[in-house]
Amino acid sequence: MKKGQDTRGYKRYMALAIHREDLLVGAQNAEQDWVLTPRRVSSEKFPEWAKKNIRAGEIVVLETTTNVWTIYDIVVPLASRVLVANAAEVGEIANARVKTDKEDVKRLLKLLIGGIVLHQ
Repeated sequence: MKKGQDTRGYKRYMALAIHREDLLVGAQNAEQDWVLTPRRVSSEKFPEWAKKNIRAGEIVVLETTTNVWTIYDIVVPLASRVLVANAAEVGEIANARVKTDKEDVKRLLKLLIGGIVLHQ
């Protein structure tokens, strides 16, 4: 497990909350302004969506789940950097009072932009 790596200098910061049937995706710039408001993308359509929407110069964080490595393999050739966050070890997610996918995406982005995502 690595902690606190430098995540500065990317054009866009993207977070993916992965589920069996779909993913919730959202992205912010370094100032934490939404550049891609959270939206659902079906798992079936995600590979094509990713090719159109994830580019070099971006960093992506994926929340761990059973199918995280399938999504990782799709995203890794597209983004400049991909991190896999262990939600159980990211206290801000694991201990959140409000637990929704949209809130998880916001929390992951905040931690990613701040360079404090625990990842594998």
